[in-house]
Amino acid sequence: RHSVTRLKFINGVLAGSWEALVQGRADIVVGALHEPPQLSEFGFACLGQLEQVFVIAPHHPLAQEPEPINRRVIKSYRAIVVGDSALPGCTASSQLLDDQEAITVFDFKTKLELQISGLGCGYLPRYLAQRFIESGALIEKQVMAQSSYDSVWIGWNEQTAGLASAWWRQEILANSAIAAVYAQSEAGKSSN
Repeated sequence: RHSVTRLKFINGVLAGSWEALVQGRADIVVGALHEPPQLSEFGFACLGQLEQVFVIAPHHPLAQEPEPINRRVIKSYRAIVVGDSALPGCTASSQLLDDQEAITVFDFKTKLELQISGLGCGYLPRYLAQRFIESGALIEKQVMAQSSYDSVWIGWNEQTAGLASAWWRQEILANSAIAAVYAQSEAGKSSN
């Protein structure tokens, strides 16, 4: 439909997604965590709530802990966290405890691989972790005082948005596979 439209996909994590939009490196961001920037030239819509689950490998020492696991117990084990692509030194996990040893990676795929290998523990989006929970490669554990939902957004630059941008936004917002990621979260949320 828009034959001269060029697509370039980049991966931003946490505030890095909003930063790419504000700095003009992206026209649309999809799946951005945290609140959108409060600037009038940008539009945004909430895609839904992303469920985060605390998972570990079956051979990790926390696998034997009774649930819900106390956060003080978790603190004594290494966390695997995602670093913010906008703010080096900031991590995706507000669940990282003070003085907890951590390995910082820069994408969720690497975080998933390290947690499956048993090198650490941490939270993963349910849509990434679920098939590994079902296969037994990861174990989901309940944590005391657990906060497990994050708002996820789509955002765009109102000043540069054209026909192609509008088409992509409509398709993303109407996409049943994207909606299913958040519909599952909402169903889980009401049963907690």
